[in-house]
Amino acid sequence: IACCIPVITAGAAITAMHYMCLKMVRNEESYIVKGYFKAFKESFKQATKVWLVLLVIVAILFGDFLIINHSNIQFPYWFHVVFYAMSIIALFEYIMVFPIMGKFENTTLQTMKNALIISIVKFPITLVMIAMNAVPVIITIYILQIFPFVLMFGWSVPAYFGAKMLNKYFKKLEEHI
Repeated sequence: IACCIPVITAGAAITAMHYMCLKMVRNEESYIVKGYFKAFKESFKQATKVWLVLLVIVAILFGDFLIINHSNIQFPYWFHVVFYAMSIIALFEYIMVFPIMGKFENTTLQTMKNALIISIVKFPITLVMIAMNAVPVIITIYILQIFPFVLMFGWSVPAYFGAKMLNKYFKKLEEHI
């Protein structure tokens, strides 16, 4: 969380968290803090690019959402469909791109393509990972007193269980590569 405070570094922090979670699932971790900062440093450039792209996409989608829902303009049905489809694609991208960057080395564009493909191929896992990441946010909205607990575990626990779900598939990909 401390590494996410300057918003620009959040991508590298999330990627490093997923890197360490996968190491923990595979019982390959040695020093968690040292491994985390090593992954943070190695993924900083690419993860920051991806993070900033996702932030811009989310900002545009949020602006579109506000315009669609708070303006007097009646938008056609297809516009709503396109908007929600793009929102789902952005969510799928966000859920998968950081675990993939934490495990595989690739170009930024190829990583983003792979994240979208894997999120569709592993659709049930993607849905479970979305739900696991949404639960802490929803709980915090309704029970504000739980926020310190969510702050400590709300990102790492879903990332750990996401790593458990993705581990078998990632091993198959590694063997294929």
